[in-house]
Amino acid sequence: MPVAYFFLSDITGYTAYLTASELEHAQEILSSLFEILLNNIKPPLRVAKLEGDAIFAYLPAETIGYGQTILDTVENMYSGFRQAQQVMHLNTTCKCRACNGIDNLDLKFFLHYGEYALQRLMGQEELAGPAVILAHRLMKNTASEKTGLRAYAMFTQAALEAMQIQPEAQSLTTHRESYEYLGETPVFLYDLHAFWERSRQQRRVFVAPEQAEANAYIQVAAPPAVVWDIITNPATRGLVVAGEMSVSGQQNGRIGVGATYHCAHHDGSATDQLILDWQPLEYITTYDRMQIPEMEFSLLCTDWIKENSNGSSQVIFSIGAPQADDAQTQAQIDRMWPALKAELIQHVEGHAGTAYAKILAERGY
Repeated sequence: MPVAYFFLSDITGYTAYLTASELEHAQEILSSLFEILLNNIKPPLRVAKLEGDAIFAYLPAETIGYGQTILDTVENMYSGFRQAQQVMHLNTTCKCRACNGIDNLDLKFFLHYGEYALQRLMGQEELAGPAVILAHRLMKNTASEKTGLRAYAMFTQAALEAMQIQPEAQSLTTHRESYEYLGETPVFLYDLHAFWERSRQQRRVFVAPEQAEANAYIQVAAPPAVVWDIITNPATRGLVVAGEMSVSGQQNGRIGVGATYHCAHHDGSATDQLILDWQPLEYITTYDRMQIPEMEFSLLCTDWIKENSNGSSQVIFSIGAPQADDAQTQAQIDRMWPALKAELIQHVEGHAGTAYAKILAERGY
């Protein structure tokens, strides 16, 4: 039977907000937030069903190779919700209860992993099976009451094991629920308010394509979430850059700002890539320390992921100006830069493009 990650996203405070506010404005605000959630559920995530104030989606397990991508996707969806909420609050001058109460709304996610079956009911396909039932049961819980968390992602043990994520490393809160016929279910809570506060303090660093020293372009026949998975997973990142890739400096067991990719290239050169900015499904910026024979220099590079109108992606590799530690090396690099730049672009658009195609073919794209 096929296996998948099951996602349920639920707007916190939906019923209280709707019943205590002016109906016309409340419905308009809730519809806008709901639409924003739907717009952020993109392939390989698939919407299975709209369920009142919740959205049920699933992610076939074979489409993602790196468990952290699941957590990155949740964070990306929550960021989109909170950013839209802030814009709506700032842009309204209305003093009604609905408009004043926008900040009272929040978001929760419920994630499980397991087998499923597709069944046809009334001409429509629906997911079925014990794992699907449990994913839905998670929404009825005592988590907020017992932990005080208002916005969170709830993971089952099965989901975390499939993602290969240790709850202790992520500082997840352990909680238990009990459901009829299913028994006691241990779950783990990820505090999304704490994540949001951390992300607001993060400094944006990037090389914009229009300001770059050079840009390389690759068309990738997959959606941004899959491209992000390939770019950030050390195993597949190594295939793309033609080298053996490792990583150090993870925080709470996750790759992100402050971590460093180490690549021993097949041509004998080496690169250390310190992550300066990490915006899931959008871009990653690294400070690259390049080591070539008898010379070292640094580059600021941003890997951009742009979604095409047909759902595929364009990767733009934007390269900043090379910087050396001393004037003599800088002069040497400046003389060599036109040839080095052309070589980098050729490598990205040639080898890296071929590597993407091979990885995606193995995933069925």
